[in-house]
Amino acid sequence: MYVKPGQGHLFLAAIDAARRNNITGLRNNLKDIRHALKKEHEDADKDEENDGDDDKKAKSGTIDKLAAKVLDFDVKYVLKRIGDDEPEKRNPPPPGSKLHR
Repeated sequence: MYVKPGQGHLFLAAIDAARRNNITGLRNNLKDIRHALKKEHEDADKDEENDGDDDKKAKSGTIDKLAAKVLDFDVKYVLKRIGDDEPEKRNPPPPGSKLHR
């Protein structure tokens, strides 16, 4: 799997947090992954099967829309399994971070 330079650390950090049984760190990293996927494809978290724009490339061209949807689904599943009752709500990233809006 190709991971955009600068975003691979999100996956690695989530894996490391899971290995260390750091649920808070895992949760935060998974939410950051979902945020990054939504930046590439705004409707990556939508469950629509045919939204008519499957041929559109990601803004940076690094991830296919279907792949983004699959990853988003998997991340939501893991968040649900670790007991994240509010997967859409999170404090914003700290100022100066790459994901800060």
